Amino acid sequence: KTYLQKEHDHSQNEFFTLDAAKAVSRKSFEEFAKSLRLFFAIYRAKGFVKLVETNRAPKNKKGKASQGKPKLYLWNYVAGRSELEEWPNGREKTQLVFIGLNASKLKKTISTKFRKLCKQ
Repeated sequence: KTYLQKEHDHSQNEFFTLDAAKAVSRKSFEEFAKSLRLFFAIYRAKGFVKLVETNRAPKNKKGKASQGKPKLYLWNYVAGRSELEEWPNGREKTQLVFIGLNASKLKKTISTKFRKLCKQ
């Protein structure tokens, strides 16, 4: 290979996907997205995510904060920056893709964090 070919070798770029049927808290998802900065190898993530706003008050009879109706968002994450854009409904579940250098090595860790988020 020439020098330029070595500089542009993308053979270690990998991706993995995660999905969830249940809508997740927007605040919790935003915290999850911020935490991706710790994984320098993940430089891009995107997909559709169903989020629900959690109202701070009033609480329901069980003492939990009430929640609004789930909404679909297009999520883009690039090099530590995260953006959510409301999207017309059309998908039934959250579907995300994570892209990075040797990303498959981080799949278990990121997937565990995401699954915890889905159980809240």
